[in-house]
Amino acid sequence: MSPAMRQDFISGLVRARHEKKEEGLAAQLVKWTQRALSQRLQLETRLAELGATPPAPGHAPANPRAELVAAHAAFKQGQGAGSSAVRTRLAWKHAYQEQLEE
Repeated sequence: MSPAMRQDFISGLVRARHEKKEEGLAAQLVKWTQRALSQRLQLETRLAELGATPPAPGHAPANPRAELVAAHAAFKQGQGAGSSAVRTRLAWKHAYQEQLEE
């Protein structure tokens, strides 16, 4: 086999391998897209069964971050510490806040 024929043969093998990979990736993308669409449809039907309506596009629900942070701080404040330790911590925090405000 001449070097030119060998090179053509190898190029053909590489090209076929890349085409096969591309076909496999395309099939995987189609499968994932179909799965995402079916899951979205199932979610919408389940929400309809429960009577919940999703928010309109562009109208996201209010972000409850402030309430969640406050609730977490209140929960964490008394967790694992005696009342005297909590009072000491609160006094230090209060003094530090006053110092920052001055």
